[in-house]
Amino acid sequence: MNFPAFRFFDRGQQLMRLQGYVTAQLRIETENEHVKFQSHPLITNKQEVPAYVEMVKAYLDKGCDREADIQLMFQMFFCRHADNFQIFLEEMVRDIAETQPELLEGVKIKGADKLDPAQRRAKRLDRVSRLSLRELGELLSSTIGFNLFTSTADAAIVERLFDIRNLITHNYGIADTMFLSRHPDFGLAEGEQLQFEPEDIGSAFQRLNEASGDIQKRAQARFGLWSSGA
Repeated sequence: MNFPAFRFFDRGQQLMRLQGYVTAQLRIETENEHVKFQSHPLITNKQEVPAYVEMVKAYLDKGCDREADIQLMFQMFFCRHADNFQIFLEEMVRDIAETQPELLEGVKIKGADKLDPAQRRAKRLDRVSRLSLRELGELLSSTIGFNLFTSTADAAIVERLFDIRNLITHNYGIADTMFLSRHPDFGLAEGEQLQFEPEDIGSAFQRLNEASGDIQKRAQARFGLWSSGA
């Protein structure tokens, strides 16, 4: 069925399956390394000390590398969920514009008078894809009176997720002054990196899935879209 929110959900489910598989494999490798380390024979003489120290150092270094790899993986999955939500919004705008062409008329592009209708449409849709979440919300509200979110609380939740995505994309997830001014509740100091748990990724996907379903439901009722699911 050709519902944008359904495609978002399917892609998100795929990401969650992949995350679960990769996380399980990393845990197995970590446990195997721990068992191997624990089974090392006890030192019986001082000549064995240098080799044992090197082994411990290698074990700790590998553990640090593994933790860094896990955090990088979580960053990648978090960003992909946010990217998929943005794709959902772009697909929805494209479909709304079929019945509400004035929506795209509100998107300013250079040299519009020199382009044919198809070219203007393509350029405006491309411009929409580059808008921030807040800018897209303002465009929909000002041109066709459609609000992305039904409450400031719902808007704040999704905007927070996008701010996290942007921090990862543009600053490796390291807290800067701008991010901390918007989200002081994270308890981070400037220069500290956001840390993720698997539950954080699942919660983000759930929030975005709820938002996509609500937005699609209201857009379908308002503009008569996707009525046949085709």
